[in-house]
Amino acid sequence: LAEGESLHLDTAAADAPYERIVEWNIPDTRDEYGAHYRDYQRQQRPELGDDEPWDAVRFTNPFAMPMTTAAATMVAGGRFLGQQMSMWVNPGQRTSLRITKALSITARHGEQENADDPRDYILLGGKRFRQIAVQGTVELTNRRDRPVTMVIRRRFSGQLQTADAEPELTLLEGGVYSVNQRNELTWEIDLAPKEVRTLTYRYQVYVYH
Repeated sequence: LAEGESLHLDTAAADAPYERIVEWNIPDTRDEYGAHYRDYQRQQRPELGDDEPWDAVRFTNPFAMPMTTAAATMVAGGRFLGQQMSMWVNPGQRTSLRITKALSITARHGEQENADDPRDYILLGGKRFRQIAVQGTVELTNRRDRPVTMVIRRRFSGQLQTADAEPELTLLEGGVYSVNQRNELTWEIDLAPKEVRTLTYRYQVYVYH
């Protein structure tokens, strides 16, 4: 190439059906000992600040080869919508790409310990842990004039006891060196226009004392 020239090469092209969703990922806020992260620890973990719903597109990799990590641009009708990083996606695997924050979806999440439950103590690896029961609440409001499909993922440490609306429970590899299991709850629900929805879940966790 001569000085100042650039070259663009298409390596592959394919069409794929997609669906619009609103994606909300709620991170696990407990460390390997079951305690909540402190302020300075939160500053070292940027993923803990990513707790807002996003408009996204969901599709399946249409290629016979993996989609490798690269920047992805979303355009509709010739209008730029957003750009995100697409991570590794195997052939036939489903993935999603975020577009912009879903400001018209109000989402709140909170947890509280159940003080009425007995708090048992156990020894694990020579350390004393207290078992506590936690109840979480997820509140959603669709302020749009059209229905939306919400995909909510809540990561947490501990043993799930109950959860509304039968979410999918996935055991994560990240908890292999932790006292508590690392889990992910995934709900996929449809919200009607102006609908308000509340979901609750309950789990037990060991906290270093």
